[in-house]
Amino acid sequence: MHIVLFLLTLATTTGVGARMHESFMRGRATWDLSSDWNPFAGLPAHPERLLDGLPFSVSLLFILSVHELGHMVACWRYGVDASLPYFIPAPTLFGTMGAFIRLKSPFYTRKSLFDVGIWGPFAGFIVAVPFVIAGLAMSRVEPGMYGDNAMSFDFPPLFLLVSGLFHPGVSQYDIALHPVARAACIGMFATAMNLLPAGQLDGGHILYALSPRWHRVVSLFVGLLLALPMVLELSLWGLSRWWHTLGSIADTMDDFYWPGWFLWGLLLLVLGRRHPPVYDPYELGRGRVVLAAVALVVFILCWAPVPFRTF
Repeated sequence: MHIVLFLLTLATTTGVGARMHESFMRGRATWDLSSDWNPFAGLPAHPERLLDGLPFSVSLLFILSVHELGHMVACWRYGVDASLPYFIPAPTLFGTMGAFIRLKSPFYTRKSLFDVGIWGPFAGFIVAVPFVIAGLAMSRVEPGMYGDNAMSFDFPPLFLLVSGLFHPGVSQYDIALHPVARAACIGMFATAMNLLPAGQLDGGHILYALSPRWHRVVSLFVGLLLALPMVLELSLWGLSRWWHTLGSIADTMDDFYWPGWFLWGLLLLVLGRRHPPVYDPYELGRGRVVLAAVALVVFILCWAPVPFRTF
């Protein structure tokens, strides 16, 4: 099952990568929503184009695999029974919905929970950084490539920092990202999502290990923080029929809020507020508290309020 899912994910990410390579060579945005929902269109007639998709697929799957390997190594260290990674193929836009491991035994110490939670994102982030650098070095300036039905990434802080070294003074919307950079951006998005301090996400594991008492409070706050802006924005749009100024406020909010956060917020509010108990009275040492602060820095470097922007 694990091998089949991995090979299917390799196939779907390679198909997406081939379309991304074509877009890059033509100086187009990452996705054209009018034509890029099926990345395999045209490939049966030109199967050799799949080779163009390998830089994207290999880069992305390497980042995701190392992330899961970080979890698995920590599980092996503490004797936690865990499965091999399950990769999720998705034949559109990204080519995958990520990967996960299934834990088959409980955690008996907060230290083991913390280490299993933190070393997946750390490992994935560490290997993603070289792909960020190499991908942006191979990217090029292409003004005016965003037209109607275009969608692309908003750069997280690390991308902005590295982009400033290779393309100083150039807007992120004037940079045609190489497929390797696009893979790194998706990998960093996955890292940021996993580090959200809520539920049973990696960040939720870290938070629970630090303070079980605060876990439920912070999980509730994060869920509301992600979901409520959409409720407010829709309310402003509805009221703008009578007060037109509210429509412009809703437009401004749209520039800083991704609708996908609403779904994530609902999932966290409905499913993610609880965490399986770990009956360990001992607090974590100072070293792991420092690592938690480093994880917060990694989260900030990978986080983009609007990770995918449409034009």
